[in-house]
Amino acid sequence: MNKEQKIDASLFDAVQYLRILHQCGADQYDAVTSLVQHAETAGDAAQAFSQAVSDTKLGYSMYDALMRMGETAPSKKLRNFAAGYAKAVRATGSADTFLAETAESLAEEQEIDRKKYLESLNVAGEIYLILFTAAPLFAVIAGMVLSMIADFPLSWLEFLLYAVFPAGTLAFLLLTDNPKDMRNVKKPQANLKEVFPVSSVTKTPYTPYLLRYDRKMRRQAILRHPIHFLTEKPAAVLLLSIPAGFAASLLISAMPTLQAAVFVLTAGIPYAVFISRNQRIRRQYSEALPGFWRTLGSAVSRGMTLADAVSFAAEDTASPLKKEISCMAGEIRLGELCRNTLVHFANRVQQIPVNRAVVLISESLRFSADVSPALFSLAEEGRRSLLTAEALRSGMSLYSAVIYLGYGVYLFVTGILLTVFLDTAASSGTLNYTAFSTILLTAALLHAICSGLAAGKLGEGTASAGVKHICIMTVVWVVFCIGMKLTELL
Repeated sequence: MNKEQKIDASLFDAVQYLRILHQCGADQYDAVTSLVQHAETAGDAAQAFSQAVSDTKLGYSMYDALMRMGETAPSKKLRNFAAGYAKAVRATGSADTFLAETAESLAEEQEIDRKKYLESLNVAGEIYLILFTAAPLFAVIAGMVLSMIADFPLSWLEFLLYAVFPAGTLAFLLLTDNPKDMRNVKKPQANLKEVFPVSSVTKTPYTPYLLRYDRKMRRQAILRHPIHFLTEKPAAVLLLSIPAGFAASLLISAMPTLQAAVFVLTAGIPYAVFISRNQRIRRQYSEALPGFWRTLGSAVSRGMTLADAVSFAAEDTASPLKKEISCMAGEIRLGELCRNTLVHFANRVQQIPVNRAVVLISESLRFSADVSPALFSLAEEGRRSLLTAEALRSGMSLYSAVIYLGYGVYLFVTGILLTVFLDTAASSGTLNYTAFSTILLTAALLHAICSGLAAGKLGEGTASAGVKHICIMTVVWVVFCIGMKLTELL
């Protein structure tokens, strides 16, 4: 993805940020400066505004700086927005209407991009079935026929199945990335100094003690609650499961392909369990956040301070965020600033939308005690994001089913080749049964691994989510091999 695409993908977040700060009373200079200061959480579009801020330090007015930026920005959308934003403030003294209309227009464009992406996934699913299910089977059958009528080298068939097939799957995974979805590409910052610059964090006498206590509790939690720790850090389980997989595979020496299957299952199942648990918890957090922001916004709009609103929200015992909100309320009762408790909350939850929200709320507090516009905007944006994510999941789940169907067809045809065609040809002495059966079974296991990754990418948007599909398909492969062995015995 080039610079222009990255800017276009994150422009909506930058516009929303500016719109909310203007609603809270910030002027144009303060809003743009704040956006640039926190560009790490707002994306590439926010970073592009650093040119305008630099020009103001050289003596240009914000209007002239934005117009200069509109002449040189690498994105056409950003150029148009910068010029329109500057003219709106100069002409009317307020950018609220312009920013609201721009945000609505960008939201509609995101919806169109989502529909286009789903349509492209439909084509991608069909291409995958043709290239990675039908084509390998055709290659195997063609190799068998050529071996019967000529001295066809099996090395070419092995190269196709063992090298070209995985490489093609990797290319497929890269090509099915959504080029317009840059909101969750970066990893969420998990450190207080990374969420806010050091100069912007307000220190209190309680801050160092609370931070040390949090670090101490995190270290102890690893030993006291290893399941919880592995749920938060699923990759950590690989440090144990991969050596266990190697050890388990060494116990089986009769069949290298079976060794590989044992390794995949031993190393993959624990990771699949914890990554699925992690994704489920994160999804629950995402579903609870809009309600949390809305509760805070309603309380603040009725005259409560933000600190009192947090304590009020902590009374909701049904929220999946109950524990985290209670921690915030407890810190406030100990005397910690509400702004700092929000930062600690973001560090514990470790989700990019939460980091963005905390930055936005904290910056809004600089200009107004009434941050309800920011909170209601976050609630609405979260609700819209949930609807979009649900639409994507429901639309993409079909493609996971297509991948499973393709793998089932692959195993069915492989079984026919092993039990009928190959067995008959081998009995006549025209084919090497052992060589071809090894190629077929190894290719089927590779197909399980590659198809599992593709199912995770198409169905849930990430290749890591495909580990559980790999494990399921590998189990199916083991059952298939056992069935073939029983057929030989009968």
